[in-house]
Amino acid sequence: MEMRLNRSAASTLNDVMELANVPEIPILLGVIFLIAGAAMRIFPPRKINALYGYRTPRSMSSGTRWHFAQKFAAYKLMESGIVLALVSLPFAFFKLPDPWRDWIGIAAIASAILYPVISTETAIKKHHPNP
Repeated sequence: MEMRLNRSAASTLNDVMELANVPEIPILLGVIFLIAGAAMRIFPPRKINALYGYRTPRSMSSGTRWHFAQKFAAYKLMESGIVLALVSLPFAFFKLPDPWRDWIGIAAIASAILYPVISTETAIKKHHPNP
């Protein structure tokens, strides 16, 4: 049983690396981030809720923080999407050796996911220090 779990985990890691290896995936994710950020900016959630919006304990701790976080996170998500798509675009045309291509793809996707969260949490702390 233990051997099977290890093989499954290795298979999952290989699947993730294969997806990062396809240059269209990071470009597509960049476009999705851009669209999601634009949707949040155009249709921000009006009230604190558990379904839609930028939801972290810090952003949900007050109405002021909530509204600030929605606007800020939407902008950062769009920014992240544009950068991810533009950075990934050259990899669709110029091929790198396998290990580099895999890790650069994973790093680009991880950065695009973490950037809006870290920057929004930092901005909430800076602009709204007390709930």
